[in-house]
Amino acid sequence: MLAALPEPALDVRSVALSPDGTTLALGGEEQAGEGKVRGVVQLIDVPTRAVRSTLPGHDSTVVGLAFSPDGKRFASGEIDGSVKLWDLATGQEAAPLGHHDGYFRSLAFSADGRTLITGAGRDGRPSEIKVWDVATGAGRLTITDDEGVLAAVAITPDGKTLISTSGQVKKSGKVKLWDAATGKLRVSLEGHTGFVTCLAVSPDRQTLASGGADATIRLWDPAAGQERGVLRGQDGPVRALAFDADGKVLASLDAAIRLWDGSRGR
Repeated sequence: MLAALPEPALDVRSVALSPDGTTLALGGEEQAGEGKVRGVVQLIDVPTRAVRSTLPGHDSTVVGLAFSPDGKRFASGEIDGSVKLWDLATGQEAAPLGHHDGYFRSLAFSADGRTLITGAGRDGRPSEIKVWDVATGAGRLTITDDEGVLAAVAITPDGKTLISTSGQVKKSGKVKLWDAATGKLRVSLEGHTGFVTCLAVSPDRQTLASGGADATIRLWDPAAGQERGVLRGQDGPVRALAFDADGKVLASLDAAIRLWDGSRGR
């Protein structure tokens, strides 16, 4: 273990680490009195383990955080569908973003840091994928998907393809690839027999990994729209996926943390 941080005062629902490893963002909720809660983000200075700042302005629980690749900005998503973009140096909102019509689910920055993609959805209503201009906060594109609830979004390193999940709890799910310029659906990937919970794209764009409630990880060729392989052996639903910097190792989280050969799928 490199370090142990003091137990935070907030109920933590999301975490993100800055690219340089010096700032840890914690998102969640805290008591606001009279049985109410409010959303909160705390920035922790990793070298000193001290709280650097607490960011105001979150009306509901913060359930998603992500840093831009250059570490200058980060985004937060609230359960009520609100999305905020922050300047790390000042701790102030960098640009006003809009609001999803649905529960916030996931967010991701493009590799060049110029684009933020966010996703939201709830039972009985179409899911939404929004594309934002990080410099101005302006919305570039909104995609609606009426085929089930969205759980995760991603964007390929070249910024040309948006990726989302759709499906119903206890039913089979899909992974969808969208044209980032037009919002048109390119391909719908089927294979999971349960809800698709998480996504990861290799840095070389050659492999897309999806994890599901069916306790499998599926590897796809995003260019061809074909399945490459299935990783089995999880002890339950796959909750998170991440490739290392060169794409050779894929990490997954279920009841345990597992490392896989990201290129060979084993």
